[in-house]
Amino acid sequence: TPPGLNFSGYQLSGKGNAATLNNTGQDSYKKFSDSITSQSVYGAFLVNVTAAERPGDYFAAFLPANSNTFYSGRVHARFKDGFLEFGISKASPNDTNTMIWASGYQLNTTYLLVLKYTFITGSANDQVSLFIFPSGMPVSEPVPVIGPLNFSGTSSDAVNIGKFAIRQNATGRSPNLII
Repeated sequence: TPPGLNFSGYQLSGKGNAATLNNTGQDSYKKFSDSITSQSVYGAFLVNVTAAERPGDYFAAFLPANSNTFYSGRVHARFKDGFLEFGISKASPNDTNTMIWASGYQLNTTYLLVLKYTFITGSANDQVSLFIFPSGMPVSEPVPVIGPLNFSGTSSDAVNIGKFAIRQNATGRSPNLII
């Protein structure tokens, strides 16, 4: 979708086009040149949510290199009590009513979101974090708006991170947005 989104100070602002996501049931994946199995992985993107419902759904996530189904580090959006909310989950389960959400955001506004997935030695203990920037770019990594959360014992860790996905579910739960 032309044109791309704009965000002051973001290096890729206004470059290229954007993608419009609706609830038409299509996923798209971008494979990394190498899979990551340690430390942290970051995914930064601009998003402008034009419509969202409650309970909401996820629209962006990381994936292992050889999977199109094990979404790891999911970014959710919903509309609740007059405000846009962003939330994160590590993987399954996908219970948007018990997740942690950040509220007070507006529809039809461009935000810079940064998803962080951190590998931790052991099992079912990797962490996810979400940074949300309404304006401006930080000079160093700030405290995340949500996280770090490990959802300990509730979902498996990714074996690696090798793809970034954008997702539009075919239900009324999915937000409509430009990314």
